[in-house]
Amino acid sequence: MAVNAKLPKPAPPGDNLRGYLHTDPVPITWDERQLDRLYTQAHAHASETIDWYLTQKAGPKRWSRGCRMVAILGGAVGGLIPLISGAGLVGPAGWLGLDPAQFAQLGYIALALGAASLSLDRFYGYSRKWMRFMTTQHRLEILLTEFHLEWVELKRRQENHPDPAQHEQTMLARIKAFRLEVLQVMGDEMQTWIGEFQSSLAALEKRVGPERKE
Repeated sequence: MAVNAKLPKPAPPGDNLRGYLHTDPVPITWDERQLDRLYTQAHAHASETIDWYLTQKAGPKRWSRGCRMVAILGGAVGGLIPLISGAGLVGPAGWLGLDPAQFAQLGYIALALGAASLSLDRFYGYSRKWMRFMTTQHRLEILLTEFHLEWVELKRRQENHPDPAQHEQTMLARIKAFRLEVLQVMGDEMQTWIGEFQSSLAALEKRVGPERKE
């Protein structure tokens, strides 16, 4: 006899299932369908969480690249201006026709803009947030893949298992472990964010503190 290992169809990513997943209780009356229902909920919640991180990392990615680009351009322009001034390309005899003293100030402005963009990225943590979201998304995708493949194997063994009740407990334990693993990954990301934010505030207070005393 063929083994029926058909899995319940998970909800498609992007569905607004967050409230349902967290508030819909498991009925007191238990049957085999509840295992499939719990699997679908766990799979949908993980998929939705992955989609959230995938969407949220777009903003920090753009800001991180923008800040780094301004820093690179500011450093490059700030380094080129003294070379241009030293080559005699500015002033009354130069083709730019600018005052050398005023032209030299542009180099300081460019370097200041580059440093300010790096400070902005460091304080708001755009680059760190981008990398953190990518790491969390990847960890969740690994967990979801492992969970799905292990569930296929558990469903394959279910029909001919010598002790159906014990096997149900095994399947239920796997769902529980997966849900806790997903929450742990999200909790780790949140704790990392808290640590980074506290470090940024401490650095800002350390920087602003002496200025207030003056």
